[in-house]
Amino acid sequence: MIVTINTDASYHPEYKVGAFAFWIVCDQGKMMQSGDLKLARHAQDAEIKAIANALHALLVSKFTDVKFIIINTDCKFAIEAIRDKKKHRIGKSKDACSQIDKIILKLRAKYDIGPRKNRQKPFIDWRYVPAHTDGVDKRTWVNNWCDSAAKKALWALINTKTKPS
Repeated sequence: MIVTINTDASYHPEYKVGAFAFWIVCDQGKMMQSGDLKLARHAQDAEIKAIANALHALLVSKFTDVKFIIINTDCKFAIEAIRDKKKHRIGKSKDACSQIDKIILKLRAKYDIGPRKNRQKPFIDWRYVPAHTDGVDKRTWVNNWCDSAAKKALWALINTKTKPS
């Protein structure tokens, strides 16, 4: 079975807070979630943590027989940082990238995915989706939903933190 994950994040540099949203869909159903991030150091860190949250949700889901995961994100930095940590400067996002690696190992074990050399295609395909675009295709529509949900969660967090006691 193929699972498609779309993620997005929002970050506010003045308040130094972030929020995430993801949309996961497959033949067995869909999951949509958004919320605040415990710690976001910068916008790219928030994007990486949005992916980590989505992968964790997949890990604890009841979906079975997953053979291939497509991850759509509008952050090229996140794709590059996760795929090639040695060449990419990930700095403060190193912990989040390491966490993603651990989750992917657990997903491989859960779904009995063997080493790459024994398979014709990768377990995960990372895809870039342009952000903030008008379009009618499904990836663009879902990316815009994730963007809107992440912004809504971000402003809910900011409003909660800035209300007088």
